Amino acid sequence: FVVGANCCSKELYRLSGPNPQARDVRESFTETEPIESCDVLIVSGVITPALKPYLLEAYERMLQPRYVMAVGTCSTSGAVFETIPLEEVLPVDVYVGGCPPTLDTLISGLESLREKVAMGDHLDGGDFAEL
Repeated sequence: FVVGANCCSKELYRLSGPNPQARDVRESFTETEPIESCDVLIVSGVITPALKPYLLEAYERMLQPRYVMAVGTCSTSGAVFETIPLEEVLPVDVYVGGCPPTLDTLISGLESLREKVAMGDHLDGGDFAEL
């Protein structure tokens, strides 16, 4: 499930198309599933106090075990606009930095997240994808 409507989200959508760089991580970020059927939450963009309750509700309604990936400088650190880093709202498994992150960085972050899910590795401090 993807939350965000900024430049980082637009970069995620590039992974859905016919991009040769993304051939091994093809994901459909344009189709929405009910949050109750999701175990991965991908958050990008500015985290504000008004958004916090919605993120918490989405997280609580997800399947368990739940995994969270923060995408972009705003959600990973709260920088740029000096807002709330996602880790102050939810436990984050994978961090993907950048403003916006490069396609290679997004792919690296998704691969790291897939490994965590496959191994059942949950919340060991989070990985920071940086190229």
